[in-house]
Amino acid sequence: MLFFHMLRQNWHENFVRALRQFYKQFKFKQATLQICSQTINATSGQDFSAQFEQWVHRAGAPDLLLRDAETERTRKDLSSK
Repeated sequence: MLFFHMLRQNWHENFVRALRQFYKQFKFKQATLQICSQTINATSGQDFSAQFEQWVHRAGAPDLLLRDAETERTRKDLSSK
């Protein structure tokens, strides 16, 4: 799911178009992630095979590193007193 979120955030318009194409073509049918990858590649004109390999097919989670992170209070404490 993180991979699809990343695609949507960085490639929103084409990602939505690719998902619509995928849905239109495979609605009520079985489809694999490979077919999904092929649809995204064909719709975008780009090759996301390496990204699918890294984010979907490999085991484990990515190692993340935060730098210069800051916190900000967004709303009051909602706990009852």
